[in-house]
Amino acid sequence: MSGSILCNTHGYSRRTRVCTHVVDGLELRVGRGFHWYATNGVPDEARCSSCEVASIRMKAEEWEAYSSLFVVALCWGCYRDAAAMNDVELPEW
Repeated sequence: MSGSILCNTHGYSRRTRVCTHVVDGLELRVGRGFHWYATNGVPDEARCSSCEVASIRMKAEEWEAYSSLFVVALCWGCYRDAAAMNDVELPEW
């Protein structure tokens, strides 16, 4: 997912993809795990611990169909905030 997104907190920022559980955790200030992935060295996707386990257990096409139901866009600032809330350090890019 590329492009930018307008965030009420961070203004215009790079768009990322996360499961809704990461967003819920961010809103409630509850760590639910933060397993991130990068495209071309740039972090751009993350999922909670439960979704990480599900993605490992499913075939790739099953995960894609399943995750399409609850993967949402999140701005880069919120993505970093969610990572920090889960004690995850992201690389500089």
